[in-house]
Amino acid sequence: MICFWMFNSTTIVLNDYETASALLDRRSSIYSSRPTSWMGGILTGRDHSMFQIKSTNPRFRIYRTLLQKTLHPRALEAHKALQVTECQILLNALKKTPDKFISHLRRYISISAVDG
Repeated sequence: MICFWMFNSTTIVLNDYETASALLDRRSSIYSSRPTSWMGGILTGRDHSMFQIKSTNPRFRIYRTLLQKTLHPRALEAHKALQVTECQILLNALKKTPDKFISHLRRYISISAVDG
């Protein structure tokens, strides 16, 4: 195990599979968490979104359960047709009005485009 400081945070590197598995799989509730995302979380006001939330937050378990139910390989197959359709809509929009590519891309890039 190697430990070093980088930008005021501790980084630990585990070189052994058994140790990593023991700490990160079997004791994940204690040792695994997401680092603070300043740009994508705090500065944009999305630090409590489903993908930014810390494991210490009470909503974390609810979000994790929802993600596991909807993002496993079999569930993703159900979304494939929708993804292809939306991709075709994007390409047609880009072909029709290429000068508005920013607004076309915003629709497909993130949830923030829906907000405003």
